[in-house]
Amino acid sequence: MLKQFPKTDMYDSFKEYAARFSDLFGLKEKALSLFNQTVGIKVLGDLTQFIRQQMLEEPDAEDQFKSLYDHYNDLLISHKKIQRMKSSLNCWSR
Repeated sequence: MLKQFPKTDMYDSFKEYAARFSDLFGLKEKALSLFNQTVGIKVLGDLTQFIRQQMLEEPDAEDQFKSLYDHYNDLLISHKKIQRMKSSLNCWSR
């Protein structure tokens, strides 16, 4: 009966429907999981724990640290080169 309506999609499984729903609304897998949980939620135990587990992405601290460390080293090397060049120019200008 629903097939008679234009622009109506039918799916054989929830997985297919969920994938299409996510694409249409621009949801990532974690957001869809959160959506599913909040729709059926009746009692929320520990709000802080729920937010940490379901709403916040886990930061990749190791990669962030390595990136910052590498960037710092690049800046430090550049600074030392600039200092050597200034020192070299001062020697020639006297």
